[in-house]
Amino acid sequence: MSHRILILINDASRDVRTALPEIRAFLSANNVRVVGELTQANIDDDLDSHGADMLLVLGGDGTLLAWARRFVDHELPILGVNFGKLGFLAEFDTETLYEHGSDLFNRKTLPTSELMAIEATVHPPLDSHPKFCGTALNDCVITAGRPFRMIDIALRIDGEPGPVLTGDGVIISTPIGTTAYNVSAGGPIVSPAVSAITITPLAAHSLATRPVVVHADHGIELELRATNPGTSLVLDGQIHHILQTGERITIARYPTAVRLVRNPGGSYWKTLLQKMRWAARLTPPNDESGSASL
Repeated sequence: MSHRILILINDASRDVRTALPEIRAFLSANNVRVVGELTQANIDDDLDSHGADMLLVLGGDGTLLAWARRFVDHELPILGVNFGKLGFLAEFDTETLYEHGSDLFNRKTLPTSELMAIEATVHPPLDSHPKFCGTALNDCVITAGRPFRMIDIALRIDGEPGPVLTGDGVIISTPIGTTAYNVSAGGPIVSPAVSAITITPLAAHSLATRPVVVHADHGIELELRATNPGTSLVLDGQIHHILQTGERITIARYPTAVRLVRNPGGSYWKTLLQKMRWAARLTPPNDESGSASL
């Protein structure tokens, strides 16, 4: 089987530019047809997959997030080759691409993981027509913004009134996104196999406020009771939209999942252990006698 691949490039990365000729040669040697190459500089809103049956993303996790949002409706498998720091979503590097690529590119059916995306819609006060709508693979964050006074957000879950969250904002995460901003804010890690959305308040002004995990099909509504001039909705840390008092944000599961090609030599749990250092012990430096120096 000869795959047709569209290459999506972070051309700001010197490492990507250096590796690209060798990657092209590797694909050609494996009878892979490259139907096109896109960079952030030569794309528009009307994306064309050029008949590709697979996307190859060269960059870091941020690059993969950006391209995955743009191509989510194409429902194509995405193979991410990491040239960034962590490589949590982009499971391959050039070494593992060359190790497993020959086998993967000759398969009719690729091993993939389906990752849930979420959609955030902003509704003006007393108006049913949305003023903004965007998709996220990791998270939707409402952040207080300048001048950094606390904001008030009224929460509703599946139509039921919840608490008013007072603090620096709130993070709404997909399962795969729980290892990003959510975990830094004290939220739980949720397996990507779980159909759930995590709600994690940011610096809540209450000892009783805790993160909560809800079913992905429960509707989430956030009403802004008090905001700052800089209060914003941030999608995957990349798309920013200014919010105002009185607006409502609804969060729902996006109808299409993102399909990531799995690295045969890895797994989600292995990535947590090796890259996220899940539950790793602190190793104190030793003194000259070999005893731990605390």
